[in-house]
Amino acid sequence: MKPVTFLAAVLALAACDTQVETRKEAVPAAEQAATAAPDEPPVSARPSGPARVIAPSNNAGLQGAASVTAVQPLHDHGYSAKLLNLTGGDPAANGNQLYLAFYVSPAEGWTMFMLGDFASWELVEEGARGLIFDTTSDVVGPEGNIVRGPNQRYIVTYAPGGPEATAPDSVSITPAA
Repeated sequence: MKPVTFLAAVLALAACDTQVETRKEAVPAAEQAATAAPDEPPVSARPSGPARVIAPSNNAGLQGAASVTAVQPLHDHGYSAKLLNLTGGDPAANGNQLYLAFYVSPAEGWTMFMLGDFASWELVEEGARGLIFDTTSDVVGPEGNIVRGPNQRYIVTYAPGGPEATAPDSVSITPAA
């Protein structure tokens, strides 16, 4: 290509209007804000000291903790206990795994009892010897699709705790009316 032809081609391309400013104005403000640089601080906060870089944790025990989506502390029954909701079941049906956990000691951790897989659950009542909770479950419908099943209430019972008790040996779960 001759230098004159090359120069003419470059000048012709440079003269083209790229309309960047016009297109930028056509993008909604919400989308413009979403594409802001990730290292910009939020508008309502200003740095007051040096940033601290945090590396990802390599603690394998935290993998299970990342599945916890709800914690319901339990009171007044002689144990240090809580209900834990873990996600990780089938995300299309009953993806919430409900556990009843009793704290034993720093060395032993928690004793955990899986109460079931549910679409959702709600603690209704707790007492010295147990719990009552309502659930919803997903079921496979007649055409193979996932549909919401009937609500179910459950009674969970266990031996009462005391000053020396850390966790019951077992729990029982019974459907309720």
